[in-house]
Amino acid sequence: MKIMDSEKKELIKEAAKRLKGHEKRAYIAKISLDYFQGNARHTEREMGWGRECVQKGLKEKETGIRCIDGYYGLTWRLVAALVNLRCSPI
Repeated sequence: MKIMDSEKKELIKEAAKRLKGHEKRAYIAKISLDYFQGNARHTEREMGWGRECVQKGLKEKETGIRCIDGYYGLTWRLVAALVNLRCSPI
């Protein structure tokens, strides 16, 4: 387990803010494994990241399967497009 000082902690948090989706979860999982022995609760308490996000990242790293991110805006646009497609005359 590596030692983390406050300067390193802020740098890690800033780097995580710049990432999105599976890339962010992979980064969080790596930090959790390196500094907090893969303990999601300890990572949540020390870094302020959501425990569910940490757990999902750890599980993705363990299994090698990437979870699909929930982009709700895209889902609604897709549903609207499918409804329009079904109702359009041939």
